[in-house]
Amino acid sequence: MADHRAHTPTAAAQEVIPERQLLFDQLEGHGAHLEQVLERMLEERSQMLARLMQSRSLRSPDWILEDRIQSLDAGGRRLGLAMRAGIQLATGSADRLGGRLAQQSPDSRLARLSSRLDVLTPQLQRMGESALDRRGQALELAQRSLSSVSPYAVLGRGYSITRPQGGGAPLTSSDSVGTGDALETVLAEGLVESTVTHTRPAEDGEGKR
Repeated sequence: MADHRAHTPTAAAQEVIPERQLLFDQLEGHGAHLEQVLERMLEERSQMLARLMQSRSLRSPDWILEDRIQSLDAGGRRLGLAMRAGIQLATGSADRLGGRLAQQSPDSRLARLSSRLDVLTPQLQRMGESALDRRGQALELAQRSLSSVSPYAVLGRGYSITRPQGGGAPLTSSDSVGTGDALETVLAEGLVESTVTHTRPAEDGEGKR
């Protein structure tokens, strides 16, 4: 800071007076601002106090206790309901678990299997008998079908089959043999052996269909 000195006492007094006035003005401004702040704070506290005085809890302190008692009663009822529901749920779960465990026990499984076997055995027996009947009917039908197409089926009606001795295809024409050929004729019962002495071709309408 520079050293400033007045030349005379009068000049010094003239320099100090303006600075003092400025300081007073600043202090006065700060005081007015502080006064306004205090007034606002007092007004806010007054309004808050009025609201509290108007509140139900201050006008009737018993209301606070009643409200707390009602809250405790409601909480107790909710807790009781929750406990009963939990007990019921636990009981039901235990019953279901016990039923499942009983069903999974070896004795229970054996009893179920035995009961199921008792039911299935007659069913399987009926199914087997029905299958055998169907097979028997099918076999009988097949036998009749084979008999109807078998060349030996006609033997029982008086027909015969002639073929070369020792086996061979049945003869259907006299042209297939010659004099002296040995033949055998198959009947319904037995067999006849013969020797060809002569042959004769079929005439018109004879031996033909």
